[in-house]
Amino acid sequence: DLDLRPEGRSGPIVNAIRGLELYYESQGAAWERFALLKARPIAGDLDAGEDALRRLVPFVFRKYFDLKAIDEMRQLKARAEKEAARAPGIDLKLGRGGIREIEFFVQALQLLHGGRDPNLRVRGTMKALDRLLYAGLISSRDRDELAEAYVVLRRLEHRVQMLAERQTHSMPEDVRENQRLARRTGYQDASAMSADLALHRSRVEARFKDLLRVASGSGPSEDPRAAAAADPDATPEQRAAALAELGFDQPDASAEELARLAQKRGTPFQQAQPLGAALVTELAAAPDPDQALRHLADLYGGFVHPHATSELLAQSPRTTRLLISLFGSSDYLSRQLLRHPELIDQLVLRGAAALVRERADLRDDLANRLRPLSPLDVEAALTELRRFRNEEVLRIALHDVAGALAVEQVSRQLSDLADACVDACFALARAEIEKRYGKRDAEMVVLALGKLGGRELGYHSDLDLLFLYSSAGEHGANHEYFARIAQKLISHLTLPLREGFLYRIDTRLRPSGSAGPLVVSFDALASYHGREARLWERQALLRLRPVAGDEPLFERAFAQVIEPSVYRPIDRAAAAKELLSMRERIEREIADESPGRYNSKLGRGGLVDVEFAVQFLQLAHGADDPQIRSANTPQALGLLLEHGHLAAQDHAPLARGYRFLRRLESRLRIVRDRSVDRLPEGGAELLRLARRMGYSGPRAGNELLSDYQRTAAGIRQAFLRVLGAA
Repeated sequence: DLDLRPEGRSGPIVNAIRGLELYYESQGAAWERFALLKARPIAGDLDAGEDALRRLVPFVFRKYFDLKAIDEMRQLKARAEKEAARAPGIDLKLGRGGIREIEFFVQALQLLHGGRDPNLRVRGTMKALDRLLYAGLISSRDRDELAEAYVVLRRLEHRVQMLAERQTHSMPEDVRENQRLARRTGYQDASAMSADLALHRSRVEARFKDLLRVASGSGPSEDPRAAAAADPDATPEQRAAALAELGFDQPDASAEELARLAQKRGTPFQQAQPLGAALVTELAAAPDPDQALRHLADLYGGFVHPHATSELLAQSPRTTRLLISLFGSSDYLSRQLLRHPELIDQLVLRGAAALVRERADLRDDLANRLRPLSPLDVEAALTELRRFRNEEVLRIALHDVAGALAVEQVSRQLSDLADACVDACFALARAEIEKRYGKRDAEMVVLALGKLGGRELGYHSDLDLLFLYSSAGEHGANHEYFARIAQKLISHLTLPLREGFLYRIDTRLRPSGSAGPLVVSFDALASYHGREARLWERQALLRLRPVAGDEPLFERAFAQVIEPSVYRPIDRAAAAKELLSMRERIEREIADESPGRYNSKLGRGGLVDVEFAVQFLQLAHGADDPQIRSANTPQALGLLLEHGHLAAQDHAPLARGYRFLRRLESRLRIVRDRSVDRLPEGGAELLRLARRMGYSGPRAGNELLSDYQRTAAGIRQAFLRVLGAA
């Protein structure tokens, strides 16, 4: 079908790039902006195609939000409604509440707001719904209901076309055909299918009718039930009844929260006002309304004078919607915002901020923020460091939950942020010790291991650090000096201030573990690894890299100590046996799995299986093939495949499984405000996690568990094959 080209059927089949520009600049219609939203190059000179689309961005995404754009949307929407009314029977695509209404709703918001928010410029409908949610343009309920309806409608569309063996979007009118379609789509019978379809279509139709209000960015019209719940003169019973009607699971407890808010001066619940009812409406649309209300109550409870926050929320419905959505879906981000309420007015701005920041950019930005501070005021520097980290984690997490970042991008940015903070804290610690004790004729380097070493950090990961200095000096005098720097660095990273702490530090991967000295001299490191290093310690050193201090010292240590120790020849059978034994012990003693209870990190087929498989192959082949030496697990998997050390049948489940499990780990840690690797066993918590993973529909939780079981089984089989134990 070539009808979407410039000038339609009367236009040339092939256009020059400049011709495209001139056409869309001079006579491009509003509907053509919709069409170009999904344009992508698929064959031939792909770079030329990307160049053409870049030049058309000003036509598709207007920089300014104007009344003409709203008027165009109104006309297109009226035409779509007229066409939907003419569609005979139940048309899944063009009828009321159909696929096109979902796509129109999503694309209209992208076109209206994508000029100022580049993160909304994505092609897929499901992806775009997530971006709109975390831009504060739609509520969590909007996102979930439209996503579920889209999945149901598209699934039915596919089944109808398979049965009819032609392109059609009409539901069959024949009773027997309807019954067959219901069974093939997973329903008990045709009546269950019809009821489910009617529910989803009614939800889509309601959202579509509300499009112009949503597009303008204004809040929802007042719901009398929300007004009743927010009324300061309401009785506890009246409040609870209204909240129950709105879908709160714990209406009595939530009514008590509202009663407490009504007693606090400066909240929108103390006196009857539109913001109070608007907040209750947004709360009801959150993934967990009761949790969202508790966090909102905590927010107001933390202010002596909350009037300024109420004004901000009243003036910016987008900020309000995004804040409430986060309060109802993520304990982690909620507590970040509750601890640092100054971040609230940056929420939408942060959501529109850069998707990815490089390590050099982060370090330069941090250095510029620390430069104006007095070198004598260490606490001011540590406070600014914590503010910087909090803002950056919020930026990364918002893009992450919106689905805008790949798993590897999240880990890399969190790791680069940690690098910048460790480097800045090391500079502060060294300056303090030098000022008090003078300089030494020796150098020190801070080394990262574990997740930080591999640039695979998660939201709650500790930093595994090792401290190395160049020489002990006369009578070992340098040891105490560099130990002071290390202790001061750890203090700067872990000290709890009003803005929180930076990171937890783990130094147990140093030689001799917790029993060994905190800092290690070059000679001591050489002696230890020349004599004692065990297999697990060699595994740990595979991820070693410098993060602060003297890099030439690391390069010397790597060439003379680490490389000869880590990559010396191994007995593959003995190493495989030891790793399997270690893995079994971790599963048995720590993972604590049982039927229905899964640990995504330590359990059978978990992340540790992937890491052990990669590290085993690196230890086995790294001496002869230096090109497979990468501290990063996904990168190492690719190199092992490329260099013939890992079979394609094993690479696929390991690489795919690693990405799935890291994304699951990220969602688990964002939903709960702590380091957690255990999947919920069922209920609302599992359903919320599944939705944050992109699953839709009432069986979303079961589908997630099914995918987890299949992924873990594939990883375990590949792991055993790699170690020769399958």
